[in-house]
Formats: sequence, C-alpha cells, structure tokens
Amino acid sequence: MAVLSFLSSVFQVHYHSASYSEVKILDRSIFDFVDFLTNSIGMPIGAFLISIFAGYYYTKDFSRKELDSSSLMFNIRYILIRYVSPIAILIILIQAILPLFK
Repeated sequence: MAVLSFLSSVFQVHYHSASYSEVKILDRSIFDFVDFLTNSIGMPIGAFLISIFAGYYYTKDFSRKELDSSSLMFNIRYILIRYVSPIAILIILIQAILPLFK
C-alpha cells in the first residue's frame, strides 16, 4: 500500500494535469497494472504458499484425522496437494509473468 501511495504522489507531481487512466506503467494504465498485480501475481503467489503450507506443514497423520476420508482418496489428495498443486501454480505464475519480458 505504501508503494502505491508513493507512486500516486509521484504521478501527481509529474502528471498533475493528466488523469490516472492516462498514466502508463509497463504499457498499461495504472488501473490495469494494479489489476495485473493482484490477479496475475498476487493470487498465484498466495495459492502457492497455501499449497506449500497444506502439503508440507501438516503431517500426514494430522491431515488424515482432519479429513476422515478413505485411504485411497486420502493418498490421492496427499499427492495432489504436496506435489502437483505447487508445480501447477508455478506454471500459472510463470505464464502470467512471461509477457512482461516480450
């Protein structure tokens, strides 16, 4: 939030006659840039951290007690949360970031 406040004050000084929709950051309006940061960067990072937390912080026994599911379903869920989800989320994050470097 402090970064956005700082950027806002800088833009007001340099672009005092322009509206915020005319200010460009990485060829996007300021509103599109903030939308990009939250949806394409922030959400995948949050999802990645949650999947790491759920896959590695919780022990297998604790998860089994909490979920109370069959052995097969638990093992499938355990593999998905621990190995597949973090990789899939990182792929989504990389796909979101790659267009910035073109």
